[in-house]
This record gives sequence, structure tokens and C-alpha cells, in this order.
Amino acid sequence: MMRLTWRDAVATLMTGGAVALYLAYRAGADVPLVTGTRPAAGAVLVLGLAACAVGGGGQSDDEDRPRAMRWIGAFSVVPILAALVAIVARNEVALTVLVWSTAAIWLATTVRHAVSGRGGITDQDLHRVIDLEQRTGRQV
Repeated sequence: MMRLTWRDAVATLMTGGAVALYLAYRAGADVPLVTGTRPAAGAVLVLGLAACAVGGGGQSDDEDRPRAMRWIGAFSVVPILAALVAIVARNEVALTVLVWSTAAIWLATTVRHAVSGRGGITDQDLHRVIDLEQRTGRQV
């Protein structure tokens, strides 16, 4: 069952923006405020973190998370380290790793949201339980 939300759409736009910014930078396009590897890495890092914050909102507690999401969370250290290397050392390889690892995390989490839905209880789920309890007269 597909359960993508507006949060997934915003995270997609942010991640797409980060990839587009990187591709424009690599193509030599004149992108405002992105005049080198450091600003490009900073912009991609900010967009990636924002996408994560928006797209990950409303997730279940850690104990309810599937094992795959724990691995994705552990993999999140890769773009952060790549961003540090890209910013400190002006390293374009690290910038590339930052962009594509950010995109990989977005893809994995979006597929998870689409396939298994978001964790936690939705308002609809809660109302179904309340209605069932009221109809049957017993606690579910």
C-alpha cells in the first residue's frame, strides 16, 4: 500500500534540488552563491539535512523501526563525513560522495515509506479503533 505524504514530496524536491545543484556545478554553470566546492558542499549538506528533517517527520519510535531503517540511519554518517571532507579540503570526490549518498538515503527511505507506510498510528487508525470500541462496547 502506498503511503507517501506531502513530507515525502518536499523531501523529494529538496533532494532533487541538491542533485540539480551538483550537476549544474559540475557542468560549470554559473550558479548564484555556489562558486566552488565548499559552497556546493554546504548547500547540498543543508538541503540533505532539511530533506531528512522534513521527510523523516512523524516516524515511529526506534524500537518499532525495521532493521533496514536502522541500517539507513547508520549509513547516514557517510554524507556527513563526506561533507566535512568536501568543505575542509575542497575535495570534489567527497562532494560527489555527499551528493550520491544523500540521494541513496532519500531513495531508500522513500521506497520504505511507499512500500510499508509510515510507522506509528495515523488519525484514521485511531478513529477506526474508537468506532470499533463504541460499536462493540469492548476495548480493542
